[in-house]
Amino acid sequence: MIEGLSSANRAMDAFELFEEARMKGLRIHTKTCVILMDALHKADCLEQAGIVGAVLRGIAKSQHAARHW
Repeated sequence: MIEGLSSANRAMDAFELFEEARMKGLRIHTKTCVILMDALHKADCLEQAGIVGAVLRGIAKSQHAARHW
């Protein structure tokens, strides 16, 4: 759903759904974050893009740590 909203130029709607999912503790796929971050940049929503980028970095760190255990 987040990817669909992002592709339909509804970046802020997608971001709101992203935040709702994140607050509920749902796992968000890396691909979804990248698509959303791109849509937010295109919509000039840089603060929100930064939040998604931080989540994406957190996902990458946890995946990296899991590989080394």
